[in-house]
Formats: sequence, structure tokens, C-alpha cells
Amino acid sequence: MYASPLWDSALPPLQWTAVIGVSLTAAVWDLRVRRIPNVLTAPFALAGLIWATWSGGGWGLLDGVLGCLIAAFPFVVLFVFAGGGAGDAKLMGGIGCWLGVTSGVVALVSVAICGGLLAIGYAVAFKRIRPVLAHFGTMCNSLLVRWRSRLGLGGALEGMAETKAPMTRMPYGMAIFLGTCAALGVWLVWHKQAIHSA
Repeated sequence: MYASPLWDSALPPLQWTAVIGVSLTAAVWDLRVRRIPNVLTAPFALAGLIWATWSGGGWGLLDGVLGCLIAAFPFVVLFVFAGGGAGDAKLMGGIGCWLGVTSGVVALVSVAICGGLLAIGYAVAFKRIRPVLAHFGTMCNSLLVRWRSRLGLGGALEGMAETKAPMTRMPYGMAIFLGTCAALGVWLVWHKQAIHSA
């Protein structure tokens, strides 16, 4: 497994405490007011880049920037084309700044899994299964049609924008918090195995 500089950071308790603490704060904020504010995400991302530079020098900073871009990109796409939250994208970007590429990808996958499970539960609780499935099916059909007509990704994303429909907005901050907790679990298991095999 490729280990980015921030995967083996100088002070992992500080790194993970910051990520878990801010994502928990964001989850509570999102549950209460249905948004994650810039006053939380902007300082978090800036502190993450400072941490990355202190922890790994120039390579650490590069790792933090790449982690930010990778973790935030899917959420930026969702915000622009499918009605996702801008705060979700900014929070994920901040998490990527702190965790770097390797742990950031683990966090992104974990958040996606937790988000999918919570979305299903949310749709069931609010009796929105049919609209959610219809919306998802329309987006998939649009992507398939655009791919077949060879218009490329831009055309596919444009088709997704055309299918945007009013949906019950799930506070995604909880999925981000649970996903980062799962990512911490993966990190702990991996490092424990690495210690035993050394």
C-alpha cells in the first residue's frame, strides 16, 4: 500500500482528534440547522495545510493539497450538478488537508458507504424511497445515453443537472463523521498489523 507522508504523521493523536472533533461538530451543526458553516470549515482546512507542512515539509503540504482535492472533488460535483451541500465539500476538503492522499481516500470511501446507508435509512424514515430511486435511475439513464452518444463527461454531467429534482435533504454531516470514524479504525488496524509484522 502506498503510504503518503501524512499516513505516518508525526503526531497521529493530534491529526485524528482534529478530524474527528471537527467532523462531529459539523454533524451536530448540520443536524440542527441543515448546513455546515464556513466559520468551521475554512479555519479547519487552513490548519490542516499548516499541520501538513509542519508534519511533512513540502511533501507533506503537497500530500495535504492532493488529499483535499481528492476528498472534495466528488462532493463538488454533487453540489454543482445534483443539489449536494457546499459545506459537505468544504468539510471533506479540510479532512483531506489533514489526512493526505492515502487516509483521505480511505475516509472518502468510508464516508460514501456511510452516506449510502444513511440515505437509505433516511429515505425509508421519510417515505421517500420511490422519488430517490426515480431520481437515481434518471441520472443513471442520462449518463448511459450521453456515454452512448459519445458526448463525454461534460455532457453526462449536464444531463445530471437537467434531472435535478426537489429531494428531502439529508444532513450529510453525520455520514462524514461516521465515515471519518471508520477511516480511523482502518488506520489503527493497518498500523497495528505493520507494528506486528516489523
